[in-house]
Amino acid sequence: MDGIDCSLECFHVKSLSCGTGSWFLCQFGAFAAGAKVDLAALEKDHKQNADGLDRASGVVASGAVAYAGVEIYRYASKLGGMTGFAMNNVSRRGELEKTVAAPTVGEPEKEVARQEIAKIDLADADQKVLLKQVAGRA
Repeated sequence: MDGIDCSLECFHVKSLSCGTGSWFLCQFGAFAAGAKVDLAALEKDHKQNADGLDRASGVVASGAVAYAGVEIYRYASKLGGMTGFAMNNVSRRGELEKTVAAPTVGEPEKEVARQEIAKIDLADADQKVLLKQVAGRA
């Protein structure tokens, strides 16, 4: 994947949750495969996918992005992006946990790693509550 630049500057993150961009970043695994993908782009994609999600019920409010009026399209798009983000975070979590456990790493760097792990935990929780909602609609 050399030469693919998925930075915020060249990739229009505004439209990621529409499906194609989210699929490229997450489902296709561009980040996991080593393409240059800004972490901020992945986080913004997740934020857009989590937008409108009621974390208690898993219900997703219809937002500004149109899904042809078909509810399952909205859920599938958001769930696909969240699942890809969760898959990409598996390797990130491992690296962050190594940072936290390393005796030679300073406390400020460990705290940053802990904060990133907390963000991953929240994203994983979002994905699980949405998956439960989708499974209940099947």
